[in-house]
Amino acid sequence: MRLALSLFALAAALFAQAQENSGVIAGVVRDASTGQPVANAKVWANRGAFGATPGTYVSGIETVTGADGRYAFRSFPPGRHRLDVSAWLDSGDLAVVERYVRLEAGQELASVDFALARMASISGRVLDHNGEPVPKTWVFLIGREYSLGTLRSSYRKFAETNDLGEYTLNLVWPGRSYLVVAAEKRMKVDAVSPAPGKRELRKPAIMHTFYPGTPAVEGAQPWVPRSGEQREGVDIVLLRGPSYCVSGALRGAGGRGPLRFILEPRRLEQSSSRGTVVQLHGVTGPDGRIRICGLPSGEFRLTAYAQPADWAIPPDFFGSGPVDIGDDDVEDLTLIAQPKMEVPGETAWEGGAPESLPPPAIRVWLNPIGRASFSQERSAFEAKRPVPGTFTIPQVLLGEYEVELRDVPDEAYVKDILYGGQSIRHQPLRVGSAIGNASLRIVLGLDGGTVAVRAADREGKPAADVHIVLLPDAALTEAALADSLATGLADQMGYWMSGRLAPGKYHVLAVRAPINKSPERIGQLLRSRSRAKEVEVGPKAEVQVTVEPAEP
Repeated sequence: MRLALSLFALAAALFAQAQENSGVIAGVVRDASTGQPVANAKVWANRGAFGATPGTYVSGIETVTGADGRYAFRSFPPGRHRLDVSAWLDSGDLAVVERYVRLEAGQELASVDFALARMASISGRVLDHNGEPVPKTWVFLIGREYSLGTLRSSYRKFAETNDLGEYTLNLVWPGRSYLVVAAEKRMKVDAVSPAPGKRELRKPAIMHTFYPGTPAVEGAQPWVPRSGEQREGVDIVLLRGPSYCVSGALRGAGGRGPLRFILEPRRLEQSSSRGTVVQLHGVTGPDGRIRICGLPSGEFRLTAYAQPADWAIPPDFFGSGPVDIGDDDVEDLTLIAQPKMEVPGETAWEGGAPESLPPPAIRVWLNPIGRASFSQERSAFEAKRPVPGTFTIPQVLLGEYEVELRDVPDEAYVKDILYGGQSIRHQPLRVGSAIGNASLRIVLGLDGGTVAVRAADREGKPAADVHIVLLPDAALTEAALADSLATGLADQMGYWMSGRLAPGKYHVLAVRAPINKSPERIGQLLRSRSRAKEVEVGPKAEVQVTVEPAEP
C-alpha cells in the first residue's frame, strides 16, 4: 500500500513539475494579401519532426484556427519547436508556411502569427506554326535544380490543352524558378513502328518546346512567380522537325524474350525517384526487336526490363542506356538488361569507434534516379546497419541512385561515401560501374563542429524567420555549392544552430527569401560569398556568429 502511495505521489509531483515548466504558444493566422484572419487553418506543432533520441519520430499535435483566425497550444513543453500552417483560402488557393519558435519554461508566446501567401498560376495557349490552336497537348511546369553535381528537372505541375489550345497551371508555389514546356501527348507505342523507311515520307516530329519557343532547355525563359500572381498569355508555338527512328534489339542477360521498354528525353531527367512524365513505353515481341519512330533529334534514355509477376518485386532483368539522335536514324542498337545484384557495404568511423557513444545503427537508403522504387526495394533499405559493421543490400538494379543516410547520430556527420574505392559523396551511385565486386563504404566522422548563428539588424534587434545559409569555402562551383551548403530557419529570436559540420572554413549568410537549389538562387548565393561573414570551424568546435540579413 505504501509503495502504491509513493508511486502515486511521485507521478503527481512529476505532473505538477511538467505543468509548472510548460508554456503557451498562440497567435493569429492571416491572409497575407488581404490581412484578414483565416478560419479553419490547420496548425501543427512538430509535425513529422525527429526526436532527440536517434531514430525516434514525433508525429506532433494539431489544432485548428477559429473564426477570428486564432490558435493556441497550451501546456506545451519548453524547447525549440516547428510550427506548420496550411489552409485553403477563399480564393481557392492552398497556402502553407512554417516557423520555428523557442519556448522557455513557463513562457507564454501570445503573438506567434502567420501570414499565408497565396499560390500563383500561369496560363496561355499552345499554337501551331500557322497560329492555330493545338488541342490535347501536354504542358508541364518544370523546376530546374542541382542534384548530385548535375542540373536536373523536377516535374511540378502539368495540364492538357482544351479544344482552343488553352491551358492553366494552378497552385504554383511562389518564389521558385520554373520553366514551361509543351510536348506531344503520346505514351504507348508499338514495339515495331510501320513508319516509312525514307525520312522524307514521314510526318514531322513534334519537338518538346520550351517557352518562349525553343527546343533547348538552355534557351528557356525562367519564371519566378510572386505570391498570388496570375500570369496570362504564356503562349507556346509548338515546334516541329525531321522525324527519326530508333531500331535495334533488347535482350535479357538470360536470353531472348519480351521486355518492357521506356524511351524518355534525357534533358528532362528527374532528380527525384519518379521517371519523366514525357515518356514512350511499350512491350517487345519474343525476339526483342524495336523500331520506335516519330522522334525528334536529341538525347534520350532507353530502359528495358522484364515484367515482374508481382509489381512489388524488382524485375529479374533491368538495363538502361543513352540514345543520341543526330541528323540520321539510330540503327542496330543493342541493350542488354542485366540481372539484379547484391551491393555489399561497410560502415566505419574515421579514426576508430568512439568509446563514449553507444554503438549506433544507421539506414542506408538508395533512391533511384529517373524511376520509381519497387516496394520490396524500399523494404531492403529499412534495415538498420551497425556502425562499424558490414551489410548487404539485396535485389539492386543496375542504374543510378542517390545514397541517403538516415538515423546518423547527432554527434557524427557523414565524412565520405565511397563505391569501388572512389568517393561519390556528391555524385550518384552508379551500380555496376566499378570493376569486380565493388562495395559501398560509409565513413562517419566525430571531429565535426557546430555553428550557432544569431541574425540581427543594425540596431541589434532579432531578425526572426530568416533563412541561414552556410557556404563551404571549398565549394567553388554552383553544382558543388548546391550539394554541400547547410541551411535552416531562424526562430523568433533570430537563432539557429547547425548540425555537425566537417572542419573547415564557411561563409555565413542570413537572407529573407527561401533557399532552393535552382541555378538562379544558387548563382546568387555563390556570388555573395565575398559579402558573407567568414568563420573557421575547428574539430569539435562550437562557433558563434552574429550576421545581419542581406539579400545576395
